[in-house]
Amino acid sequence: MGDIIYLKIVGERQGIISEGCSSEPSVGNRYQTGHENEIFVFSLQALVSSTVDGVNHHGIRFCKPIDKSSPLFTQAINNNERCSLDFSFYRINRWGRWEKYYHIEVRGAGITAYSMHSRTEGIPEEFITIHYDYIRSTHLIANTEYSVLLTPENYNRLFPVTLPVVEPPDILAKKREIVLTIGIFFDGTGNNLLNTNLRMQKCNPENYGLDVRTLTEFNQRCIKKAGFDGAEAGSYLNYYTNIYWLNKLYHIDAKIDDELVHIQKKIYIEGIGTENNKADSLWGMGLGNNDTGVIAKTDRAMVQLRRILTEVTGALQGKDITIAR
Repeated sequence: MGDIIYLKIVGERQGIISEGCSSEPSVGNRYQTGHENEIFVFSLQALVSSTVDGVNHHGIRFCKPIDKSSPLFTQAINNNERCSLDFSFYRINRWGRWEKYYHIEVRGAGITAYSMHSRTEGIPEEFITIHYDYIRSTHLIANTEYSVLLTPENYNRLFPVTLPVVEPPDILAKKREIVLTIGIFFDGTGNNLLNTNLRMQKCNPENYGLDVRTLTEFNQRCIKKAGFDGAEAGSYLNYYTNIYWLNKLYHIDAKIDDELVHIQKKIYIEGIGTENNKADSLWGMGLGNNDTGVIAKTDRAMVQLRRILTEVTGALQGKDITIAR
């Protein structure tokens, strides 16, 4: 997977132009969770050349999707609005997580060119060119940096002095802080705790005097009578997984009292391709989509997270306790 670039842009007149640009109303199902107030950048080009007359900065040209900011960029051109831009570069680190590793800060920028391209196949996109008075590039991991002020006469405008805000003393007693940890356990594809329980309740071989040798065939026939046969019965015939045991052994706090400093809750999400007390889905298991796919399971986890957060915050009402993290 390639690197990802996000842009935050602030105009002198329009304020935060990138606000809400990566939200669902702005870009539909291409919304960027955690980066709703930034612009997703497809590509970026910056050119600096050296000649006998000195160094020339030719500006920055970047490509972005059509989003909430599209009319605002045209408005910025019409008004010759000066802007500040922050490009944040993300990559996958050695632990498989996204990390912000590079940053480009631009001040005193003017939008000098705008073009839109829309094709029958592909995402409609815009190409925007800017020229700037100041630029700073920083490698956040390797600790290297470059900056240049092209118009020293504009220093005070580009770097205005701001007086520190003096906060009034906190006269209220500080609340006791607690840490809330929520363990989320996603079962594997084709595995479902409740479906396994259903089969073990309905199809207990000891009730029929059967031995282990005939157990497999018996389970298949028994669960078939419950309405689940063939590939649709996989999660019912499976045994408990390691995810189940981790979920079972995970400690949870049943109630919140004044002695706790660390609260633990847990969430179990059934495996891809399965639903509780329903037939398994071959489409879900094979492609990871539809009502039993990856996104559906993630959405289900988010609903459960919201439920737990609501329960915990409700239990804290009236207590001198707050969630630190």
